[in-house]
Amino acid sequence: MRNRWVTTKKAKEILEKLGPWLDKRPPLHKFTDRLDATVETIWPLPRIAALYVALDRAIARLRGPLSEASSCLVEMEVAATEPDMVPVVEQLKLDDVRRILGSVNDLELALTHVPDAFPGRANKRRRRPKLSDWQIGFVRDLAEVAEDIGIPVTTGGNPAAAEPHQTAFTTLVYEVEKSAAGGDAISHPERLRQADRASHSRF
Repeated sequence: MRNRWVTTKKAKEILEKLGPWLDKRPPLHKFTDRLDATVETIWPLPRIAALYVALDRAIARLRGPLSEASSCLVEMEVAATEPDMVPVVEQLKLDDVRRILGSVNDLELALTHVPDAFPGRANKRRRRPKLSDWQIGFVRDLAEVAEDIGIPVTTGGNPAAAEPHQTAFTTLVYEVEKSAAGGDAISHPERLRQADRASHSRF
């Protein structure tokens, strides 16, 4: 039997945080089962998304050095044709140069056909994670949970508060995502904005 993604203890903690907004608390075991089933459908996706981001950045860093290496290798081939180089042409190690150049060219060609998920065009200036399809679906599933336990699917909290979008619903989304991500959820303000967009697209 697999371990739960959302434990009874965690579900109880979430209910405690939702307490001020709840007229009546749902049965703990049913609430736990519902959250666990929701997280089970998406738990591998944050990990995959993180791998995509890491690979995208790695490929982006690779493109420049590959192009530079290719230019240097071609320059060595050209140098071998110069009259002054003929007496020492063996020093250029052309067999190795051509073998490496072939591999570099193959890799550069392969990188022209990478999928959109990790195209190698990472934007270093983008500080916040991009909203993913799995996150939209995740928030929509939790909107149904919120309705079932009697809290409104809203993101309009107190405009004067430090977190003006914080409501019972956005709190639920944030806390459950922390469970799904092993405590490494997206920052609370960003999650609130994501919940806002997703809930608007739902209705």
